[in-house]
Amino acid sequence: MSETAALSLDPDAPPQGIGPLYEVVNGVFLEPTPMGVFENCVAIALLEALALHLAATGRNGRLLMETLFKLSSKPKLQRRPDLAFVSYERWPASRRVPRTAVWDVVPDLAVEVVSPSNTYTEVLEKIGDYFRAGVRRVWVILPTQQKIYDYESDTRVQVLGPDDSIDGGDIVPGFRLLLRDLFAEPGEPDVS
Repeated sequence: MSETAALSLDPDAPPQGIGPLYEVVNGVFLEPTPMGVFENCVAIALLEALALHLAATGRNGRLLMETLFKLSSKPKLQRRPDLAFVSYERWPASRRVPRTAVWDVVPDLAVEVVSPSNTYTEVLEKIGDYFRAGVRRVWVILPTQQKIYDYESDTRVQVLGPDDSIDGGDIVPGFRLLLRDLFAEPGEPDVS
């Protein structure tokens, strides 16, 4: 997501002109550009595959889309991964989720689907932010290249291509998805 910054006088509310899908980095409100159509389809396909797996195997956490997470108070850092998974170890099933704009929990898994408007620097900054906050795994999906960068830490990554599968490891046990299936595009190519 390419980002534009705006300052706010109220540190808890986005300034006027900032849309609902903002992030906060070092106390500065950023408005990311939305995902493209294809990238959104890939994010939803992954969400559906994860949701089906969780329903079939017994949920061990919550799967979320475009949720704002409080990663740090000082400096103020709130990130909104495209998809996230929060285990019941981090937020028990018996505990109600908050009715707030920001969830004060660090997800176990953060997923970023890269659009053409994203810069390499933005993506790397998010990966670093996630791991410093305690995220256990980050998947960076490049739909155009049909690749997933599976980060175990900000320096340890496995690059997966269309013939590989993404694995949920100990975060989403038993989940496995062939990337070719994730990136499949039914129908004829658009010639417009």
